[in-house]
Amino acid sequence: MLDAYWITSIIGIISLIIVSYICFKASKNMDANLELIDNVKHFIEATPSSSQLFYKKGERWFFRLATNYIIGEIEDISSTEILLKPGTAAWVACTGRFYNFLNVGVDQKGVEIEPYGDVPVIIGRGAIVDGCAWKHELPLEQK
Repeated sequence: MLDAYWITSIIGIISLIIVSYICFKASKNMDANLELIDNVKHFIEATPSSSQLFYKKGERWFFRLATNYIIGEIEDISSTEILLKPGTAAWVACTGRFYNFLNVGVDQKGVEIEPYGDVPVIIGRGAIVDGCAWKHELPLEQK
């Protein structure tokens, strides 16, 4: 018969083996998880090259967002956001007839414009529904 000392020792050794195995498995999974996290981080931080973008710095664009319309000049572009140059951005509250708005600009009946003023405006690229180059002067005054 085994006495309490030997039973306790065997249980301790089995526990040590189980914990060692769990730690070994976790360390292998941890390396794989860290590699996956690193790959995702590089993917998220990667800014597309200018040849992959439809819009470029210095261009004027009209953006339809999920809930707003915004016009402005692009100052910078990241993988997740577009920065509009201070003093160029305006919220378009109402376009009037959309075709006329795009082809004539803001100088027509029914168009309502609210400029942001001399502050930078950041647009989340995930909120962009569509957009088009703005070939008119940027509206700098409330209309």
